[in-house]
Amino acid sequence: MSVRDAFWRGRLGLPPLRRYYDKRIPGNVILTFIMWFLVTADQRFVARAESRFDVSRGDGHLQRFFIAFLVSHGLMDVDDHRPTPEGRAVLMMLMATRSKE
Repeated sequence: MSVRDAFWRGRLGLPPLRRYYDKRIPGNVILTFIMWFLVTADQRFVARAESRFDVSRGDGHLQRFFIAFLVSHGLMDVDDHRPTPEGRAVLMMLMATRSKE
C-alpha cells in the first residue's frame, strides 16, 4: 500500500481505488486536485487572484464542495479556508508522492 493509498483509505476513509484502462488511478486524479486546491489555498505559491476559483474552473459549487470536504476532514480552516497544519503536511506529502507524469 502506498502513502497515497493509506491517506485515501485510512485518513479520508474512502473506498479502495480501482485501476482503469489508462494506468491512472481515479483517486490519484482526485488527490492531485486536492493538492492543487491546497496549494492555491495556502497562498504561498499562488496569488489570491488566481485562487481556488481557477482550480475549479469557475465552478463555484465544486469550490464550495471541496472547501466543505477539506474543512470536515480538518485539512482546511473553517474561517479563512487556509490549510491547517495537517493540511500543509498533507500538501507536502501529495507533492512529494506525485507521479512524474
